[in-house]
Parts: sequence; structure tokens; C-alpha cells
Amino acid sequence: MGVYINIGNAGFQRVRNDEYVDKSGLINIVNFSLFMERRFSCVSRSRRFGKLVAAKMLNAYYDQSCDSRHLFADLEIASDPSFEKHLNKYPVIFLDLTNFTTRFKDDGIMEHVQKELKDDIHKAYADIPLKDDLMAYLIRITDATQQPFIFIIDEWDAICREFKTGTHAMDEYVSWLRRMFKGSNSPQVFAGVYMTGILPSFFSVFISFI
Repeated sequence: MGVYINIGNAGFQRVRNDEYVDKSGLINIVNFSLFMERRFSCVSRSRRFGKLVAAKMLNAYYDQSCDSRHLFADLEIASDPSFEKHLNKYPVIFLDLTNFTTRFKDDGIMEHVQKELKDDIHKAYADIPLKDDLMAYLIRITDATQQPFIFIIDEWDAICREFKTGTHAMDEYVSWLRRMFKGSNSPQVFAGVYMTGILPSFFSVFISFI
């Protein structure tokens, strides 16, 4: 179990241990977009609207490192035809960008993000040499394993809130988004991408990256 990759279903287990309103129908919507041009989902809502809960739910559903069947057995998605097809079938990268914006205030924040992600992912794929940037490493992994990733980013706009447009940090972040999700290798690497945020004004900016 990693810090960012294949983190397991404990987060959603804690959600299910409390009062939970069934929002598992979202899984069917995301399933329907996998492996398509529209495989990018960006959800922008105010705080306390359950964005993180939904992200934890999706992580628990897709994460191949755990068995989450019992967490969904009594939910709406369990009766959906796509349920079995995608249940715990993918390596999942889960990134909460506030974990970085609260620790790093310098213009090199994306260097910290890439390094921590690469180091953690390398633990799961130690036989694949770690070099170059994150995307190049993910390309080598998918070439070797033929397994695309699910990438979940919580608070994707955290850097946009902390760093002004035109700063080195913002320029690097925009370049990183383009590198990850707009390049020709993106369909090979990512079966689906799910992102949450609170700034609707940045939604159109994100779409322009893709």
C-alpha cells in the first residue's frame, strides 16, 4: 500500500462506517467515460459538498490492491452491468494537492509533487527504472504492464488558489497538466482521470489544457 498509489479502501470504509447517502451512481457515469476522449471528469463544487467522499469512493472501487466488493454490495452500483467489469481492476494514483500547498510555498512546488509521486510509484514498480519526468515513467510502466492508470486528483485547483497567474509555480503547473493529460501518450497511460475543486472559474481553463 502506497502513499499516493494503490492506497486501498480504508478511506471509504470509514465513510461507510458513518452515515452514508448512496452516491454510487456516480461510478456508472465515470465507468461509461473510461478509455474514451471524455475520460476526464472535473467536478467543481463548494466546500462540504462531498467531493472528497466521492473521490474516496471511486478510489475504493477501482483500486486493484484491495477487495472492495463488501463496501458496495448494498449500494446502487452493485446492480449496474458495469460493476463487475471495473471493480478493483486498476492501479490508482490518488493525489490531494492541498497536502503540497500546505507544506510548500516556493515556486518549485511542482518539483516536490513530481518527486514524491515518482518515488512512491517506484516502490510499486521497482523493476522499472526510475528516470526522466513522471509522465515518461508512467509511459514506461504502461508499456511494460499493459495496465492503464486511474488518476484521482482532489483539490486540483489548490495551486491556482495559492499562486498567482504568471508566477513560475503556475506556469509549471499548467505545463504539468498539459504534459500529463494532453499529450499523445495520455490515452495509453490513463483509463480515466477524476478531479475535484472549488473554483468554477478555473474549469474552462482546465478544459483548455485538455
